[in-house]
Amino acid sequence: MMWEKIKKIIEREGGKGIIIEDGQPVYLVKRLDETEEDMEKINRDIENLKASENKDDKIIEPEDDASKEVRIEDLPF
Repeated sequence: MMWEKIKKIIEREGGKGIIIEDGQPVYLVKRLDETEEDMEKINRDIENLKASENKDDKIIEPEDDASKEVRIEDLPF
């Protein structure tokens, strides 16, 4: 019976609630489906960050072999 009252209060407050003990928040209560959606979004964001970091670390190779040549030229004095 007590749990039904708690669920009604949480639903009335938008499906989320914070439990306070000794003047400090100690628990966050929210619907499981909403929490799962949040976790999926966080995991996607982490994967996107990892992918962008890997792109930045990529070594860029020269486009043609001419840039790899070493030439020694006489300088006029």
